[in-house]
Amino acid sequence: MKKLFFLSFIALLLSGCTTTMTVSSLTTNNRANLVRLSRNMNKTDALRIMGTNIGPYTCDLSTSKSPLTVTLNNPYRTEMVQTSGRMLEIVYYITELKNNNCIVDNNELTPLVFEDSKLIGWGNNFLLEVVPEIKQNQQPSQGSR
Repeated sequence: MKKLFFLSFIALLLSGCTTTMTVSSLTTNNRANLVRLSRNMNKTDALRIMGTNIGPYTCDLSTSKSPLTVTLNNPYRTEMVQTSGRMLEIVYYITELKNNNCIVDNNELTPLVFEDSKLIGWGNNFLLEVVPEIKQNQQPSQGSR
């Protein structure tokens, strides 16, 4: 009986390792999690809500016949910006993919803006208010394959 239970447990663990999330479910989850954020939330809690994982994702948006698997970071990227004597950390999450080849463009990311490890706001409009000199038109980035 113990042996059967052990084998069942191992099979369950192994099946979980092969599960690949789709890119569209990642973006949907990230958008849904944004509504759970609140200003002045500490960074640890905000990242726990939004998620912090790196993994293979199936590009279900691709028009190719065989599924494309990409590795994406969630959050997608982070940067430090100094403006007006303030040091801000900006954490970007993928919240939309407009193209069908899983290439992530900056306008498909939603920034979370932290100051002193506290969430002070999120979204591109907020970011442009706080850091007007931020470059919004950087080149698209692509997940590694």
